[in-house]
Amino acid sequence: MAINADIDDKQKEAAWAFIKWLVSKPIHKEFNLQGAGSFMRISQMTDPDLTAKFDFLPVVAKVYENGNGEYRPRIPQYPEIQDILGSAVNSVLAGAAEPQAALDEAQAEAIKLF
Repeated sequence: MAINADIDDKQKEAAWAFIKWLVSKPIHKEFNLQGAGSFMRISQMTDPDLTAKFDFLPVVAKVYENGNGEYRPRIPQYPEIQDILGSAVNSVLAGAAEPQAALDEAQAEAIKLF
């Protein structure tokens, strides 16, 4: 989520109010219960309602404990590279591409960004 710098102050305030509402504990939990969110709050990894519905949350919690949050390169092209790689991996998982071919194509697309 972001707030556009080119909007007036009233719109910025409204955008900020929406962001705070959406990521508040009760709303974000409901959002996740409906399968529409992402599990970004550590407190949600042990929430009984969420863990009953999403049995993978304890594994995600372990990743949060042991993972490195600074794994991705801090370069302007990263969001596009992430999309390219995500599409490649998803196409392999869906059976639409072979792993090596999908990664070769992703590499060719990523190189164009530089």
